[in-house]
Amino acid sequence: MQFRTLDNPKSTRFLIVMLWGITAGSCVLFINNHLHTLALEKELDRIDHELHFKQVIHDRRMREYEQQAKKRKEQVEALRSEILSKLKRENENRY
Repeated sequence: MQFRTLDNPKSTRFLIVMLWGITAGSCVLFINNHLHTLALEKELDRIDHELHFKQVIHDRRMREYEQQAKKRKEQVEALRSEILSKLKRENENRY
């Protein structure tokens, strides 16, 4: 069984045009995929930057909160000791 399609110039030209078309289409799809990948990487970098920024803000707020909580605890302890000392003095003055 012989293939006579390659002997025919029209068939050969058609095959060459199809190969070029497939190659060009593949290149277009590859470039489009590459551009889409670059856009996604840029978006990922933006999101990473935003997350880092929010993490820094969160860490700063947590430090401030812990410092304020420590100050309040110290104030409560100071008030507690002051109240206890006043009560102790009042009890001593009564007796």
